Amino acid sequence: KLIHDVSWWSDGMDINYKTPRQVIKARQLYVRGNQLISFGLDNFAIQNRKTREEVWAATPYEKGYETIEGGRIRASGIQLSFPDKKPQVSIGKLATSDLLFTTAKDKTKLEDTVDYRPLLTQTFLKIPIPLFIDSVLLQNARVDAHEISKKTKKETSIYFTEINGYLQNVKNHDIKPEDTLDMRVRARFYGTDVVRLHFRQSYYDTLQEFWMRVRMSHFEMPEMNKLLVPLMGLNILSGTVDSLLLVARGNDYFAYGTMDMRYHNLRARLLKTEDTKGKVWVSMANFLTGIFLRKHDNGRTDLLFKERIRKRSIFNFWGKIALEGLLTNLGIKRDKKERKQFEKTVKAFDLSENYWQDDDN
Repeated sequence: KLIHDVSWWSDGMDINYKTPRQVIKARQLYVRGNQLISFGLDNFAIQNRKTREEVWAATPYEKGYETIEGGRIRASGIQLSFPDKKPQVSIGKLATSDLLFTTAKDKTKLEDTVDYRPLLTQTFLKIPIPLFIDSVLLQNARVDAHEISKKTKKETSIYFTEINGYLQNVKNHDIKPEDTLDMRVRARFYGTDVVRLHFRQSYYDTLQEFWMRVRMSHFEMPEMNKLLVPLMGLNILSGTVDSLLLVARGNDYFAYGTMDMRYHNLRARLLKTEDTKGKVWVSMANFLTGIFLRKHDNGRTDLLFKERIRKRSIFNFWGKIALEGLLTNLGIKRDKKERKQFEKTVKAFDLSENYWQDDDN
């Protein structure tokens, strides 16, 4: 009651907090309020005290190594209530700038012991404090992901820069049937051309149903060698994407939809490594790649279907969906197989045939 009856503030605070595993820093933090509370800081960082090599050496299992840092954060329209002796937090707008999130994994190790990871909205529902954020704004964020390939033992990297957009209706309590998470962002893929993502997911649906659309314009395909060479030993020599449109619907078990990728002049080959030098199958594989890989798009929209590995995250699932669409468009996988897989799954889950259709209204 006292918080709501008087004006109060605290400005210019710095935080430097250490745990056995992490260091948490924040600079120029302020909190002000009476009826509504506002909060902000100029920059922050959550970093690990050990290097990733030290963390990985301490366990035989694969373990994620994450850090996050950023510039200004501003939160406004904050309301606190205590209906059940537990704080309930409501935030009108949370604006961030210059966030940098990095993650790394060593896939040469044994798989971790986590047997299930929920999708995005169900992850929010696991936050222990009742929370509602009307909108989260992202300005000039960046995501860097690194992974040591189990197959090649080399490190792959994928990153998105200049991430701008918003998430709307982030919550974990008072869930109604119509409640949906809505996310729209645009970013530069490998710092080059713009990718636009629109993602929606139900909070109420027991299958965690979601819908997504990805758009992309001009992109030089050899840029993907930063990912494909260490991951698969596949080197793209040339190729240009003129446009890409992926539309998919999915749930906790599978995703299904279409990808229309228009491209031209694609050439690729498998690289020889120390383990494969002199082996005939590499030359044969390159010969077959030249035959079956479409050098130009087929002028139509291709189907895609992908089952989810339920112990992996939603972001892993997004990547697998995009890769599945890519393989289908390049001619490595065929539409007939995709349709057969989907029809079998629809029957098993008693779903409507139009489950996959575009729902962007």
